Amino acid sequence: MHLDMLSPRGLSGAPVIREDLSEVVGVVVGDRIIELAGESFRFGEALLLDALRSARSAATGRRPLAEHLTR
Repeated sequence: MHLDMLSPRGLSGAPVIREDLSEVVGVVVGDRIIELAGESFRFGEALLLDALRSARSAATGRRPLAEHLTR
């Protein structure tokens, strides 16, 4: 998910909060550089919680990450 906010280095892992509901909807995972009028701007990239919950890898025993999280 592209964020419409500037994202300084070191922001990875920060929660993305939907302000109108005070609800966490994702996690910042990186950034992208946008060039505008000869200047570079760093905007955030995030993964939505649904995508994170369904993530699988050898680290999760090939099971969805959600199976390892407590609610």
